[in-house]
Amino acid sequence: MAILQKILFLLKTYLARAKKHFPPGSVRLKPPAAVYKKCTVQERQLDGIWIYDLEAKRTSRHQHIPRVNTAAHGPEGTFPDAQRKRRIYYFAGGGWQMPVSSHHWELLAEIVRRLSESPSKGKDSPIPTIISIISYPLAPASPAPVTFPKLVRLYESLLRTSSDAGEYVILAGDSAGGNLACALAIHALSETRPEPKETSMPTEEDKEIGKTNTSLAPDAILALCPSVFLCRDNDSPTLKSIEKKDPLLSINFISDTADAWVGKWQEKGRRLRADAPTEEVVSEPPKGLPEPWEKTDPRVSPLLGDVAALARAGVRVHGTTGGYDLLSGDARKFRDRCNEEGVHGKWLEWDKQMHCWHLIWSLGLPEAKQAVDWMVEVLREEGA
Repeated sequence: MAILQKILFLLKTYLARAKKHFPPGSVRLKPPAAVYKKCTVQERQLDGIWIYDLEAKRTSRHQHIPRVNTAAHGPEGTFPDAQRKRRIYYFAGGGWQMPVSSHHWELLAEIVRRLSESPSKGKDSPIPTIISIISYPLAPASPAPVTFPKLVRLYESLLRTSSDAGEYVILAGDSAGGNLACALAIHALSETRPEPKETSMPTEEDKEIGKTNTSLAPDAILALCPSVFLCRDNDSPTLKSIEKKDPLLSINFISDTADAWVGKWQEKGRRLRADAPTEEVVSEPPKGLPEPWEKTDPRVSPLLGDVAALARAGVRVHGTTGGYDLLSGDARKFRDRCNEEGVHGKWLEWDKQMHCWHLIWSLGLPEAKQAVDWMVEVLREEGA
């Protein structure tokens, strides 16, 4: 891993930037061919956002699960609908500017395969798992003031559907995706909602209010090297010290992506356009875009949100941090806030480890494989 980090450090300028910029709206994805060897992929669209449902293919280790009429329960080679119990909604990282990478697809296909198998002989039957990848709209064309309200509506729709289906729900994401997983849950649970009226017979409105309050909480969150605080202190000695060791991220990159996500225009009137490969000088923002949000807004900086709302709803928060990751300091503060507010969960902290090192597990590196083993074990315990 140390050798790989040195190689990546030399390529940091190239790696830590968006290769292209995408037009407004959700990006339609094309799963790599290798993913289909382990799982089926169902594409669907909800509220204008593309979603990709990954389910493990049947193997001999799944034969103890009874087969059903596939005409009524879906195509051959997938688990019966009636047995779907664990749902993971995943938001991939990439500075809010890059779509799901091949590394994400490969990792999530492996995780869903392993979660759908018995860990060893003599164990209870596994809980069939679906990982739903959310292709959320990307900055700079779709910054948070545009995208986050859409994701709130999508979140509420998905959580209610899962609640009605009796699914065990986990929100997960890495880096910028971890930001979204935390921010959406905190936002949904900390909003001021009207209490049901005190009457002898509840009205339909009361029933809907009660449904809203109980159905918007996931059972758990898995935040992998999350970006939880966008107020970067670029002159911080600590940040500059870590930057010398971080093989992937730079202070400029995490600052620029934060600016793009909140919809901020730089002082010189420069901004990355969705239809241009490089920066272009512009005199004023395109018409129709809302005003940028403050970086202290909890919707983009969940570290500043009502973390106690997660404890009140019984949501567990798990996560990872790496010692050579520029985002690790704020992620640890978020972990500590969770502890202080009574939010339970497991965290993996790895000294001298780079940002999102779990994504390179397919290279066979022991540290990445161990991190994925840890993730699978934590997810397997959720819903068991």
